[in-house]
This record gives sequence, C-alpha cells and structure tokens, in this order.
Amino acid sequence: MTYVMVFLALAAGAIALALAVKGLVMLVGLPCPFCRHGKTTCFNKLAVNQKRSILQYFKDHEHRTPNVKCVFVCLGCKTVFDDFSGELRSMESNWCKVCNEQVFDCTLDNDSIKCTSCGTRYEWKTHEGSGFRFLMPPVDARLLDRCRYGHGVG
Repeated sequence: MTYVMVFLALAAGAIALALAVKGLVMLVGLPCPFCRHGKTTCFNKLAVNQKRSILQYFKDHEHRTPNVKCVFVCLGCKTVFDDFSGELRSMESNWCKVCNEQVFDCTLDNDSIKCTSCGTRYEWKTHEGSGFRFLMPPVDARLLDRCRYGHGVG
C-alpha cells in the first residue's frame, strides 16, 4: 500500500511539473531558433490583426484551421511555428503535414527540406498576405487537419 501511495504522489508531482513548464512556455515563450534575438509568442497573445493574417495563411494555402494552442510566432523575424512544428519539443524538426512523419533539418538555409517518408518538399516562404514566414508544403499537397501522434504537438 505504501508503494502505491508513493507512486501516486510521484505521478501527481510529475503531472504538476509538466503543467507548470507548459504554463511557463506559454507565458514567457522560447528563444527563436532562427534569429536568436526574439522569443516566440503564443498565438493567443498576438494582436487581433496578426492573428487574423496568420489564420488567413492557413485558410488560403493549407485549407485548414490550425490548433492555435500550438501556434507560436517570433515577432523578431516574423516566423510562424505551427501545430505541426516541433516548437514545444525540438525546434530542429517538424512533422510532415501529409503523412505525419518527422521531418528533420528544417533550418532556414536548407533549400531541400523533404519528408523522407512520403517525399513532400517544404520551403520557408513569406506569405504575402500576412508578411509572416511559414514552412510551406506544396500548394497542391493533400494535408492532414491535425498532427496525429502523441509525440507531435497538436
């Protein structure tokens, strides 16, 4: 019985710690992996016009509504990390929006970002309507609505 109580106490502590870290990330943000000067800001803290223009990209280009709880933006370099990015886990990888497999080396200087599982190519581009930079899949790609793995963000 004592072991069960200790286990439950440790589990409760781990959950509380995880929630505290998530809250801190939402409050403070993480350093931007690209400009190293700015911090990412969670979507809900953006100005209304910024939110609107970012959502317009998803509507126009990806034909989906992202999980905005998992969208972060660096206002310093105007880069959007969406619900398929590794923003909360590892900023060096993203999840393929077509097959949901991990895509590595998604740096700004990599001009051949490609999912090794399905072959989808990605490119960092600035969306004209918003002025923000997104990791864009091809316009004709058939995309998932949400990141489906537990180790993904969405």
